[in-house]
Parts: sequence; C-alpha cells; structure tokens
Amino acid sequence: MTAHLIAVFVGGGLGASSRFLMSIWITDLFAGRHALPVGTMFCNVTGSFIIGVGAAFAVGSSFEHHPLFRHLILIGFLGGYTTFSSFSLETITLLQNGKSIAAAITAIGTVSLCLIGVTLGSGFGSFLRNQIG
Repeated sequence: MTAHLIAVFVGGGLGASSRFLMSIWITDLFAGRHALPVGTMFCNVTGSFIIGVGAAFAVGSSFEHHPLFRHLILIGFLGGYTTFSSFSLETITLLQNGKSIAAAITAIGTVSLCLIGVTLGSGFGSFLRNQIG
C-alpha cells in the first residue's frame, strides 16, 4: 500500500509539473490569437491519448497486472497532467465573461477531442502491444 501511495504521489507531482509547463508553453505559442484556454485543452487531449496508449498497451502484457505502473502513470501522472477542474473553471469563466461561443467551443471541443484521443491512443497502444509481442 505504501509503495502504491508513493507511486501516485510521485506520478501526480510529475504530471502536475508537466501540465503547468506544457500549458504555459502552448498558451504562449498561441498568445493573442483567441480566447480559448488552449493550454488546458492541449493537456487534456494529449493526456487522453496517452492514457489510451497506456491502457491498451498494458492489456496482455506484464504491465497489465503491475499495480505500480497503473498507480505511477495512469492514476498519478495522468491524473496530475490532465485538468478537468481547470477546464471546468475556464469554461464557466468564459460564460461569466459573456463569451458563450468560446465556452461552447471549449466544452464541445475538449470533450470530443479527448474521446478521439483515447480512441486513437487505444488503437496505437494495441498496435504497439502487437508489434512488441
């Protein structure tokens, strides 16, 4: 139990730090172009893709039943990296600031792209698992 808690703690810290840096970088990259929270959207979509890859890759492999992999990467890192609470706050803030179209694009775009990300990631993870054996 202690090892699993440490794995979640370490993974979560690394994921949150990665999200912070990636979000700043992506936001700066698109600065001034629109009102959408592109940094948060990017982290949610890439995190969804990565969890799809990890979950599909683990099936039938030695990682499938290795709880430290699941706790460190899937729960810890990706739990810290993806930002559903930030997404929710930013969407509500857009609505409160009268930017209903940007809020709708953010909400629909994020959910749709995250579902696509998990689907593509899962396919890629299955492909990798089949190639590696």
